[in-house]
Amino acid sequence: MKYEQKDIATNELKEADYNPRQITANDFDALKDSIRKFGMAEPLVVNSHEERKNVVIGGHQRLRACRDLDIESIPCFVVSLPLEEEQELNIRLNRNQGSFDYDVLANLFDGADLLDWGFTGSDLDLDLTSLPEDGEEDESLNEPKKFEYKMGFNNADEMDSFYEFIAELKTYYSDEEHPSLSEKFLQYTKEHPIQT
Repeated sequence: MKYEQKDIATNELKEADYNPRQITANDFDALKDSIRKFGMAEPLVVNSHEERKNVVIGGHQRLRACRDLDIESIPCFVVSLPLEEEQELNIRLNRNQGSFDYDVLANLFDGADLLDWGFTGSDLDLDLTSLPEDGEEDESLNEPKKFEYKMGFNNADEMDSFYEFIAELKTYYSDEEHPSLSEKFLQYTKEHPIQT
């Protein structure tokens, strides 16, 4: 597949009517802030196929942000694809994105910067309602950290067995004694230690 890079007038670009990607108002504002500060660091992907000329394949939110910012032309990677391949590439561009390692982010960057760059308190697992006032000590520094893990399974049977186990935990332990799933899990491991 051969791409050509060129600037295209914003008013000539067309959004794909099938694009499933959505953006929150906060993320949209953060995107516009990024474009104001750094310009279009990542070009749009646009179709040049005669039946799909100037239809955006990737970068719909950036196009909308540029329109809001009255940017007249946008750098684009241009490729010629029939509709079916255009749609596949659109989904792949939207789906084939990694996730953040929040521990790495927390160790490298200040939380206030991350919030300023478009992350939300819930992204960073921050309780923004309990931030100390200036001059007050932050009691939360002594609280245990929360961790998030992702699990992978070798097959559907393993996954089904795990979810059955989780459902069993929910019925085995009351929410009053163990309100979170992690507390239920830890209690189970205490009561049923692994024998080696």
